[in-house]
Parts: sequence; C-alpha cells; structure tokens
Amino acid sequence: MRLNCRRMFMAAVAILAPACASSPPPPAKAAQAEQIECRNGLTPQQEVRLVEGVSVLHDEQLYVDVNSGREDGLMHVANGALLIVVPPPSVTTEAMTRGLRCHAARAVLGQTDESRFPNDPYWLPNAWLDITVGPASGPYARNYAVTVSADDIDKNIAVLHRADAFADAHLSSPQSQNP
Repeated sequence: MRLNCRRMFMAAVAILAPACASSPPPPAKAAQAEQIECRNGLTPQQEVRLVEGVSVLHDEQLYVDVNSGREDGLMHVANGALLIVVPPPSVTTEAMTRGLRCHAARAVLGQTDESRFPNDPYWLPNAWLDITVGPASGPYARNYAVTVSADDIDKNIAVLHRADAFADAHLSSPQSQNP
C-alpha cells in the first residue's frame, strides 16, 4: 500500500510540476512580443505619438479582491493601473494595443531611450507588463481605457506610481475630450 501511495504521489508531481514552472524571464517575453507586436514597424514618431502624445483624462489604481481568510472578508490588492486617454487621431484600440506592447518590448530590451519617456507607465525594468486598450465607458465614452498590470503586488504599485506621474504630466482638460 505504501509503495502504491508513493507511486501515485510521484506521478502527481510529474504531471503537476510543469504547471508550476515559472514563466519565461521578461527579456524572453519581450523578444517574443517584439516579433509579434512590432511587425508593422512602429516608427520613432509613432512611438512618441502613442506614449507622449496622448492626453490623460483620468487614472486610477486597479484592485483585485482576495479572500483574506478572516471573518472580515476580502482584501483589496494592487493589480495595476487604468488610464483613460484621448486617443491619437485615426488610431484604433487594436493598433494602440499593438503599439504600446511593441514600445514595452523595445523598452525591456533596451532599445528605447528611457529619457524620452519620463514616468513611462507601459514598462518596468526587469518586468513584463500586460497592456490592453479598449473603449472607455460612462463619462469617458469615445476615449480609450488603457489597463497596465504586472505579475506581483510590488510591480503593480510601481506601475501605479508611474501612471500617476505620467497622468499628472499629460493631464487633459475636459474640453479636449473627443467629441
């Protein structure tokens, strides 16, 4: 009986171990993303337009609720940042997503001059960030909602700090919203 339990345990470990393996390091993810997202050749001017050329209408921290295991219920845990931006003219949500992911990949790979993009919320050194762009809703309809998140709390807090500073530097007045 003991031998059968040991065999079952070893089989379970062999099956589950690959699922627990760590993900590729950020430079490997960035290299893969660069091949996919930068296919259409984002020019330096387009990169500046997507990153520095946007006006920010609103930013906020994204939270995920986690069961605290106590009677008081849930804890709010940092899960990145949300930026509501006025989209550059003629840029779709898909094109902006690809462009920002391309920019992030190039930044992680050291191909972007960091000084050109102060407080850039779309990348962190030695980290890979998930970036999605979609339509904003409510009072910000006809603008874009950009979500940026990392794989751990400390990185998500760093993303939020960068997003706050970026938003302060690119704050737009309500009159500049897209009609």
